[in-house]
Amino acid sequence: MRKLTILSIFILTTLLIGCGGSEEPAASGSSAETINVSMHDIYYGDENANATNPPAWQVSSGARVRVSADNQGSLEHNWAIVNAGAELPDSINDPTELEDLILYDIGEVGGGETKSASFTAPEAGSYKVICTVAGHYPSMQGVLEVEG
Repeated sequence: MRKLTILSIFILTTLLIGCGGSEEPAASGSSAETINVSMHDIYYGDENANATNPPAWQVSSGARVRVSADNQGSLEHNWAIVNAGAELPDSINDPTELEDLILYDIGEVGGGETKSASFTAPEAGSYKVICTVAGHYPSMQGVLEVEG
């Protein structure tokens, strides 16, 4: 009986330890926020007018932000935040040319796939968000509004 009790305690302890928390804890004093991004072939959001009417997402400066991207199209996409004040080319043919201009990106999301990624929101301001896949910008863009 004693062996069964010790074995039960060991198994219960192992299970409790294995049920850990989130991937990345929020910074002390900051809140967790979620951005839901709907991707379609050559646009974000509900309408194919990103160049003239870009979708906007709002977060708080310093918040831990989780981006949940749902690629409902057939083309590969990403969601990348451009550094404040960075000058973008008129179109993107080689995404590697943008490396110094991108503050954060979630990585590539294949057609029909979903992906989640987390980052800490930058300082307050308005940031352009683009898809860096060749030929997708300026058709595929949005705005991240970060409030102080």
